[in-house]
Amino acid sequence: MTQDKYKGREVRTEDFPSVLSSFLHDGERLLAYQIPHILRKLYALAKIINRLKGFRFYGCSLLMIYDGDREAQDVFRGASAMENPCSRSKRGESLERTRDSQTHSRLEELGVVMDSGMSIRSGSGGVVGGQGRRPTLRRSHSEDLLVGPVANRSSRRKKRGEVQIRIVDFAHTTTGRDWLGLPPGLAGSVEGIGYEGDVDPETGLLYARFPPHYPDEPDRGFLFGLMKLAETLEKIWYDERKRRMKMSRDGTPVIGAGGVVLEQLAPLSVEGKEIFDEIFATSEGEEDLGMIST
Repeated sequence: MTQDKYKGREVRTEDFPSVLSSFLHDGERLLAYQIPHILRKLYALAKIINRLKGFRFYGCSLLMIYDGDREAQDVFRGASAMENPCSRSKRGESLERTRDSQTHSRLEELGVVMDSGMSIRSGSGGVVGGQGRRPTLRRSHSEDLLVGPVANRSSRRKKRGEVQIRIVDFAHTTTGRDWLGLPPGLAGSVEGIGYEGDVDPETGLLYARFPPHYPDEPDRGFLFGLMKLAETLEKIWYDERKRRMKMSRDGTPVIGAGGVVLEQLAPLSVEGKEIFDEIFATSEGEEDLGMIST
């Protein structure tokens, strides 16, 4: 199915979370493990944009693309689990083992047998597909120290299956140094349309008929969009987490379409999110959106 930008313009604000969620769904499961990686990239991008004083990304788009091949996603999912070990309390481990045991018993009642590998099999021996039982042993502190730096280095390389984020369509981007404000005597007298506007004869730069209100500040409109995108991804994560927890409490095996076994989701790490507080929060901790206008 192909949808263009005109279809996107019809999306209402309240429908955006479900539309974005469908982008991260492969028809059998929500690729929730992609969300922490996307958030880290958005936080890093926000830090970069916030340093670009005077830049305005007029007409730019944020392109998100990934390889939806099932094998590529399974490999990336496994690598993500290794790079993001989740430390749990002993009580948390006990509860998880109990849930796993209950799920295993329920699957057996349904005629589904868990392999020790990455799939489940029906009673007839056919492969249903999905994720096998996860080991419940905790990583030691030394293992976390070992995996951490290695993961940080490897995460800088592009991985197959990973969501890639790019800024595209720079045709109307300005740097803050490629235009001139109107001299007092010319205010209201400049004519022209688009790139055919009046040009300063000495510098060759266009006179900006509608210059930024805060020319020495970063593009807070673009940053606001990044913040709202990050908030939507957080909402998708926690909605899915609640759904899986509810299924587990009800004694229902957490299985997606096609027989895919879904693991429980931990609380989402939002390290780096503070960049949006630095940009938009006031000294009283309230959100200040008064300078979003360019």
